[in-house]
Amino acid sequence: ARSGLSDTRQAVVDLRVSPFGERLVDAVDAVLRTARNRTALKVDLHSEIDGEPPTRLIHAACRILQEGLTNVARHAGVEACRVEVAAHNDSLTLAIHDQGLGFAVDPADGFGIIGMRERAHLVGAQLEITSSGAGTSLRFHWSAS
Repeated sequence: ARSGLSDTRQAVVDLRVSPFGERLVDAVDAVLRTARNRTALKVDLHSEIDGEPPTRLIHAACRILQEGLTNVARHAGVEACRVEVAAHNDSLTLAIHDQGLGFAVDPADGFGIIGMRERAHLVGAQLEITSSGAGTSLRFHWSAS
């Protein structure tokens, strides 16, 4: 029982600590590197970073990026997607676009989408997901104003 409790406590600590680092460019690079190592997905990255958002936003955006890329690799039926990152002093936008199979977006979607929506909400950001037979787009956006 003590061993199980210790493992549980360590898991909770691991979830709270950001494994991405504090700079957005490094964090996005780490997520993309991991995705490329775990899947055959090719990611076309376009970034415009001229400001550094707070660490809590970087962490939330990168967790959403992880889940989004996992969903593309598992469900979209494509080999590639596009990721866009834009960060300025007062805003952060992260988007994933694929030209895959698409799906019916439902508020009662699976745990992955629910988790992404919750993460965005916790940091005061919006998460938009649109999908059709021509692909899916996910957009995380936070603005200080």
